[in-house]
Amino acid sequence: MKYGFLFSGYEARAYFWEIMIMYRKILVIASSVFLSTVSPESQVLVVIFIIVLNMFFQIHVNPFSTPTLNKMENYSLQVAAVTIYTGMFYVTGKNYSYMKIDGVSWFFLVCIVLPNLIFLVYWGLSMRIEVIKTVYKLLQDQKIKVWMFKTVAWTSPEAFYEKYIREDEEFAEKNKQIIIDADDEDTDKEPVKLEDIALEIPDKKHQQDDTNVAFYDDMDKSGNYTHDDLMKEP
Repeated sequence: MKYGFLFSGYEARAYFWEIMIMYRKILVIASSVFLSTVSPESQVLVVIFIIVLNMFFQIHVNPFSTPTLNKMENYSLQVAAVTIYTGMFYVTGKNYSYMKIDGVSWFFLVCIVLPNLIFLVYWGLSMRIEVIKTVYKLLQDQKIKVWMFKTVAWTSPEAFYEKYIREDEEFAEKNKQIIIDADDEDTDKEPVKLEDIALEIPDKKHQQDDTNVAFYDDMDKSGNYTHDDLMKEP
C-alpha cells in the first residue's frame, strides 16, 4: 500500500508509532538548532530528556510486532543517551582542566565507542535471526530443503522454532488477546436506547397537566377554595 511504511512492523494498537519517531527526530533537531545560542549543555540535556521520555513510552507500549524489534529499539535509545551524555564532556571539556588528563579523555572515548560497538554486534546478530525467520517461512512453504535451512541457521528447524518462533507467536497472541478483551469491554456496555433518552427528558406539557390534576383534587377534598383561588392559574 502507498502509506504502508507508516505502520508496517507495528502492532495494530500502535499503528501511529512511526509518527512518534518522526516527532522525536524533529524535536532533537529543533533543540540542536534553537538552543545553539544558549549553551551546549542545554542542548545535550534537552536531547537526553527527549530520548529518555521516548524510552519510557517505548518500554511501556512495546509497539513493534516482535520482541526482537522492541529490544533493539530499547537498546538503541539507551546507547544514544549514553553517547550524547558522555559526548557532552568532550564538547564542554575544553573549558575544564580535567580533559587535559589522558586517562580521563580515554575513559570518555571508551564510553562513547564501546556501547556503539556492542550495539552494532547485537544488531548484526538480531538481523541474522530475522533473516533466518524468513528462511524458516520458506521451509514451511516447502520452497527450500531442510538441509538448506540447517546450513543457514546452524541448527535444526525444531530447535530454531522453540528458541525464536514460539516467542514471537506467544507475543502476537498476547497482543491479540489484549485487543479482543478491549473489544469485549466495549461490546458488554449496554447501548443507550432512544426511548430511554426520551423518558429522561421532562415533558413540560405533562408536568403542567399533572399540576392541574393535583390542584383540582385538592379543591375537591377541602372545598375551601374561593372564587379568586379558582381563577388563579395553578
